[in-house]
Amino acid sequence: MGINTVVICVAALFSYWVNKGSFKSAFTISLAFIIPLFTLIEFIMGLLMPSQLEDNWGIIAILCLMAFNGCLIYAIAKRSANQVKNKPSQDCKSS
Repeated sequence: MGINTVVICVAALFSYWVNKGSFKSAFTISLAFIIPLFTLIEFIMGLLMPSQLEDNWGIIAILCLMAFNGCLIYAIAKRSANQVKNKPSQDCKSS
C-alpha cells in the first residue's frame, strides 16, 4: 500500500509541473487526460502486485510508467520552449 502513496504523490508533482509550466494549451489539455490515466493504471498495478520487494513485476512496471510519464512531460516542456523561442516577432507594423 505504500507504493500507492508514492504513485499519488508523483502524479500530483507531475500535475503541478504541467500546470505551472508554460506549455501550449493543447499540450496542457492532453496531459490533463494522460496523467490521471497513467496514475489509475499505476494505482491498480500497486493494488495487484505482490508484497515482496525482490523480483517484483509491479514495482518495475510502475517505475517504467512513471519514467515514461516524466520523459513525456520533459519532452513537451522542451518542445514548447523551443516554439516560444522560434516564434517570429510581431513588433513590426506594415504601413
